[in-house]
Amino acid sequence: MTVDYGLDMRCEDDIDPLLRDTSGARLMAEAILHRLSTDRGRLLRHPNYGTNLRNLVNDSVDATQTAARLKSAIKAELAKEERIASVDVTTSYVQSTSKYTIGITGLGATGPFSLTLAVSTVDVALVTANPG
Repeated sequence: MTVDYGLDMRCEDDIDPLLRDTSGARLMAEAILHRLSTDRGRLLRHPNYGTNLRNLVNDSVDATQTAARLKSAIKAELAKEERIASVDVTTSYVQSTSKYTIGITGLGATGPFSLTLAVSTVDVALVTANPG
């Protein structure tokens, strides 16, 4: 079942060269990815938008503390998203890749969704996106 979160141009890291549209869980995943990879204050008309997770990842800080900070920051940022009613966040550190795996499940305004992100000091990347 496709959940209706609206319609927008596909834009995970950059605008889709084929100018395809996206909707449903994929649109929700991209909206979350953008929120969690944009520096706060970067959007002039939306000064409180964004929490760049890359800024929270630091090799010199304990991985357990960083995971807790990531979880807290994600929940706080996604609470601002009008299309999200609730979220649950899991975090784990993968030492072999020096990345954090972030699992986000939630209930959007019209249905469930889930996604997985990989976060490092260099990148916030969408790994998977699924309807709940």
